[in-house]
Amino acid sequence: MCVVSGTGVGWFRAAWLGAAVRGRAGPEATAAAVVGPASARALREHPAFGQAPRLVQPAPDSPHFDSEALWAVLSAAPLPSRVLIVRGGRGEQGTGRDWLAGRLREAGATVTLHRAYRRVPAAWTPHQAEGLRQLARAGTPTAWLLTSAEGVDAVRGHLAALGLLDWWADCRLVATHPRIARHLITVIAEALPARGDPPMLQTCAPRDEDILAAIESVS
Repeated sequence: MCVVSGTGVGWFRAAWLGAAVRGRAGPEATAAAVVGPASARALREHPAFGQAPRLVQPAPDSPHFDSEALWAVLSAAPLPSRVLIVRGGRGEQGTGRDWLAGRLREAGATVTLHRAYRRVPAAWTPHQAEGLRQLARAGTPTAWLLTSAEGVDAVRGHLAALGLLDWWADCRLVATHPRIARHLITVIAEALPARGDPPMLQTCAPRDEDILAAIESVS
């Protein structure tokens, strides 16, 4: 089983219990592959997955926590014949980790994709929107942490509605993966084609200490 996020851990367990069949082994009897430390922590802390879940994950000091890093670990050992990828997103099967699913299929594994939860953009309250307008009017240096391409799109949509895209492009931006950073650059370039200067952007691994260092470096 491959769980793509900490959120997926709880939702998948709830779905499993709702469809429980007598005699079927629970997820605690299954090895779990995770991309990053947050998912690993969620599995370890969730009692339903046992006292010591069998985890497969990139090394803690890996420069990136992504499908490529996880595949490097998985492909170095005998692969299971069947893999369940638990993810979120839209559609019946969800979205995410398609590259990893492709590598597993090429290696001969039967891959099942399961959408355990659905992602929707969070609604910003009028108070939050006004707070951002005040920061923009004051020209206050502000750091934004972007942890997914979907998050970038959601923020872009909200700020476009508030007329704050120019201010956002002048803020300090931190992305937790090069792909997110590239998407962010593309989104800003498409939204503000007349803008000449690239955004002030730092990329880091999704570890707390790396995120803090990245925010400090652009502040």
